[in-house]
Amino acid sequence: MGLLILFDRLARMPIGEACDWTRAEARRLVGSMESVEAARLTALAGTGRDHGSHDWMLELMIPDNVGIDDVIQEPALRDFLGDLRLLGARPTVLIASDPLTLRPQR
Repeated sequence: MGLLILFDRLARMPIGEACDWTRAEARRLVGSMESVEAARLTALAGTGRDHGSHDWMLELMIPDNVGIDDVIQEPALRDFLGDLRLLGARPTVLIASDPLTLRPQR
């Protein structure tokens, strides 16, 4: 199971500073959450007209024996989401469950 956090670039900062802030804060978040067994931060780019509305995706992989509601209520995650909101990044949190592997990683 996992959480996907989609959010926009921090428009209130220069691009380089915004990228550095995003990477540093994502590392800090993941380092402070014992319930996260793996994580990945990905910069998103569109393919033309179909570009989505978000610029970043943070994937947090959660062990099956950890309650997802407990993870969502963790203070570090709530603070991270609050900071994103204050900086105009419009975070969206999605719960990812029951993945179907169509091709294993080689």
